[in-house]
Amino acid sequence: MRVRTSSAGDHTREHIEIWKGIEMATVINILKTLLNEHDVARITGLSVASVRRWRLLRRGPKYIKIGAAVRYRPEDVAAWLETRPSGGGQQGAE
Repeated sequence: MRVRTSSAGDHTREHIEIWKGIEMATVINILKTLLNEHDVARITGLSVASVRRWRLLRRGPKYIKIGAAVRYRPEDVAAWLETRPSGGGQQGAE
């Protein structure tokens, strides 16, 4: 990265370019962490059809639409899994 010191206007433009680079890096990192429906199916051990059905019935984890693509934040999938009923609780003493 070159630092030019010719004028305040050039210095400001350079800062803007640096911030754009940082913001783009953040966006790219976020996009790398998003899961698709195949990932969610693999995580839950269920079929992609089940994940699609949950979305259709609005019963699954929160999702993001990017154009036609559907993506899931890992934290949303984890939060949704925490709300699912579970069995195997403590039994009474025998």
